[in-house]
Amino acid sequence: TRIIDMLLAFPELLLAILVAAALGGGFWNVVAVLTIAFTPGFARVARASTLAVKQEPYIEAAIASGVSTPVIIFRHVVPNISAPIVVLMTLWSASAIRLEATLSFLGIGTQPPAPSWGNIIREGLGNMFATPWPILTGGLAITIVVLAISTIGDAVRDALDPEIK
Repeated sequence: TRIIDMLLAFPELLLAILVAAALGGGFWNVVAVLTIAFTPGFARVARASTLAVKQEPYIEAAIASGVSTPVIIFRHVVPNISAPIVVLMTLWSASAIRLEATLSFLGIGTQPPAPSWGNIIREGLGNMFATPWPILTGGLAITIVVLAISTIGDAVRDALDPEIK
């Protein structure tokens, strides 16, 4: 918990830049950077949801009736904490795309010739005044995809929220 709290003290972009600078560029390093940047938030939400579900009467009844801990976890706890985690996964996917494009634009993410919207925008900077289309289309593509994923995340949240139904 203390390590998670320490990682949460850094903004995601700053933490990603620190880890990417230490690991270097490349696809798998970007995957590791995104994992390190977003895991603390998931861990915090999963722990808070688990602590809330743990206090429910049906968990106490399962413990009193002698059900083993792994069965309680997989039958009662995991299904009840999956909704907030799925919602976070959809909403933070948009942030991961934005973060990867930022790291690639700065040169510490996915390295050329691997495709990345950040690489497209960075390569377009050299010829920005003659042909601004790489910058505009790369930025527009990121915007549309992030907006679409955020909209899907909102719809998933609405579908999984028991208070709205």
